[in-house]
Order: sequence, then structure tokens, then C-alpha cells
Amino acid sequence: MTLLVLCRELRSGGGALSGRRSAIAICGLVLLGGCFSYRTAHGPAPDPGSRVSLRLTRDASMTLAPELGPGVVYVEGVVLSDDSAGLRLGVRKVEKAGDAEAEWSGEVVTFPHDSYLSMEERKLNVPGTVLFGGLAVGAMYALHSAFNEGSTLNTQPGVIGSPTQ
Repeated sequence: MTLLVLCRELRSGGGALSGRRSAIAICGLVLLGGCFSYRTAHGPAPDPGSRVSLRLTRDASMTLAPELGPGVVYVEGVVLSDDSAGLRLGVRKVEKAGDAEAEWSGEVVTFPHDSYLSMEERKLNVPGTVLFGGLAVGAMYALHSAFNEGSTLNTQPGVIGSPTQ
């Protein structure tokens, strides 16, 4: 079921939750994806599927230039595996010196363990998500209250003309 269908069903009173306020709140929460931040990875390598950001050494930036392009300082990607050859990433973004960024499509690059100065792992920022979600739902409720309370369109089927309020 798509998000649009779910929102329409909730607004029409279908399902366990009914009422326009519940529908708006639920749709707002579903639309809210979450806030993420990068934190220093501790312990063993991140699990496959984890999103990470690597800060490359100067030597690695030059050595990996044929694969990544010249002057790459940071690499973001999805961990595919980690073994003695290094950390294999599906690269999503590279950042060059001077803040020039380039999006990638998951091309696979292996980074030897001594090629990066630091590794940060993407984690859900719970306080940020709760704060943003509360603000988003509150704003949606305020807008709904300001523009929709007490005003409904009532037209009789088959009658053409101005709706009554």
C-alpha cells in the first residue's frame, strides 16, 4: 500500500484509526524519515550494509586517484565487506579538497585499512528525529486547524454550481 493510498484511507475513516486529525498525524509521521548523523566507529568494522564516511590519508588520496579522481578527501558509502585486503565500499559520494562533492551510484572500491585516517558510521539521531517529528506534526496540525476547521464543501450529487458552506 502506498503512502498516498494509506493517507486517503485514513482520511476517509477506514481502518482502526479514523478522524482527520489522526490521519494528518499518521501521514506526517510516515513522511518523517528520521535524522541521521555520523559518529566515530568504535570496535570492529561496521556490519555489511552500514553507511560510513572515510577520511582518506594524503597518500591514499593520490594512490586511489585513478579510481576516485584527483584530490578526494572524504568518501561515503555502504560497507560491502571487510577482510585482509581492506574495507570494500559501494561508494555513494566523494568530497574533494575545496568542498566539491560528486554523487556516485554504488561503484565498488576497496580501501586498504591504512588508507583512511578516520571512519564514521551513520546512526539514527533519536533526539533530533523526535524533535523534528514533533515540530512537523505540530506544524501540520496548526495548518490544518487554521485552514480547515469548520469549512467543508457540501455539494449535492448531480448539482452544478457553487458549493455551500
